[in-house]
Amino acid sequence: MQNVKIKASQINNLTDARYFAALGVEWIGFKLDLSSDDRVEPALFHGIRSWIEGPKIVAEIGKTPIDLFSEVYELNAFDLLQSSEPIEGRDLIIPFKPNNLEALNSLLPSSIYLLDLEHIPELELYASVSDLQNLNERFNFIWPAPRENNYLKLLLEEIKPYGIEVKGGLEEKVGFKSFDELDVFFDILEESAS
Repeated sequence: MQNVKIKASQINNLTDARYFAALGVEWIGFKLDLSSDDRVEPALFHGIRSWIEGPKIVAEIGKTPIDLFSEVYELNAFDLLQSSEPIEGRDLIIPFKPNNLEALNSLLPSSIYLLDLEHIPELELYASVSDLQNLNERFNFIWPAPRENNYLKLLLEEIKPYGIEVKGGLEEKVGFKSFDELDVFFDILEESAS
């Protein structure tokens, strides 16, 4: 469907998981940080997991120590871990919140980084397209989905990201949720791929 990889993050219900799996996203991430009150409990995770096929499953564990995490969740249920801490022998998605664009130059090119750019205004962020293109050619960045569609088109057409992150949310009631905004996002994604 698309050239850019999509990571659906913070999935906490079957409706979101099935929606994103049907669209062929690369990764589906579950918030499993043991210090978080809104994490997905093991029984719910396994229930949702049994209904989806295709995407790689990501455990979003934050700063939870891996030995503590593995006491609660089975590590073999996940294709990747998203962790702020290095974990020996595991494929990782590493969250990264740069203070400025220059901070991105200190990263290792072989890793996958999930950029947290909420503190940088979109206008400022997308003002330097050539700098972003150069960084993006050197690193595997998963960019947050822009809030405005014109920035999404710029991101897709000019910067050409490795990946884009979209987030799941709460259902209006069990099994019922509007995906109108996400449908627009995926329509733009499809247009840019053709």
